[in-house]
Amino acid sequence: MPLASRPKSPGGYDPAGERLARVLTWVRTLAAVVAVALWILRITGPLTVVPVIVFEALNIPVTPSLVSVILVALVAAALMRRMRLALVAVMVFSVFGTTVSLLILTDNWIWNASTHGMFPYAVHMIIEATGIVVGGLTLVAAVRSRKAFPARTRPGAIWVAAVIGTAGLAVALVLTQALAVATTQAGWTQFNELGRVFWAAMGSHQGGWRHIDAVPPWVQEIIAILLALVLVITVWTLLRAGRRSAQWTGDGEIKLRELLAGHGDLDSLGWFATRRDKEAVFSPDGRAAVTFRTIG
Repeated sequence: MPLASRPKSPGGYDPAGERLARVLTWVRTLAAVVAVALWILRITGPLTVVPVIVFEALNIPVTPSLVSVILVALVAAALMRRMRLALVAVMVFSVFGTTVSLLILTDNWIWNASTHGMFPYAVHMIIEATGIVVGGLTLVAAVRSRKAFPARTRPGAIWVAAVIGTAGLAVALVLTQALAVATTQAGWTQFNELGRVFWAAMGSHQGGWRHIDAVPPWVQEIIAILLALVLVITVWTLLRAGRRSAQWTGDGEIKLRELLAGHGDLDSLGWFATRRDKEAVFSPDGRAAVTFRTIG
């Protein structure tokens, strides 16, 4: 049969898109492993910024913090489950990273030759240019592989997760300011340390990895744990399975057994449909049924 006349694969399977999906998933999985290693090194030993710079060029938020570990790991896990929302997250990170790189390149934002020296300036300009190219390629790969990510979230889950995430972030902000006031001479209306603690909690060098100007180091660790918990709860709310609308009932089992008794002679495995860990959907006239089990 000529190639052009071959029928499409069932479900619109796209081999090229599947390969790109695997690349996106494995890169984020590697990023999660590196984030764990950086977080451990930040606590126990000397820290290197090279992996941070490398993944920065890939528009992946890898930093030596618990927040980064949880964030990257959740995205990688959702990509493994082929969640469409995880693919959207990859695209959002790419757009954000590309935008920041463009701002740095066009306005010398953050980095400039007169302040940091020509060589560091040139290195970072190359990194930002790489980030723009990689961001574009990632967006193309995400769009091309979208059929490989068919799993959707429950209706309304995004709004519930947004409310939980916003409330958790507000609590983290208030607690951060409270700890800053309690451990320094700052007042409630002074927010100098608030931004530094948040940057440090997320592993950014702009907040200081080993210390903050006035706030004790344990404060940023507490805030990092709190932010990680908020992130986990928000994502769990977003990705958890919906309510079971076709779960097992006694009447349903009786109907299944009646169907099998009358029409199950040709299928010796049909009686497995009566297992009580399965769910059943009946046709409107009750003369046929499909049974299944929800895994995730």
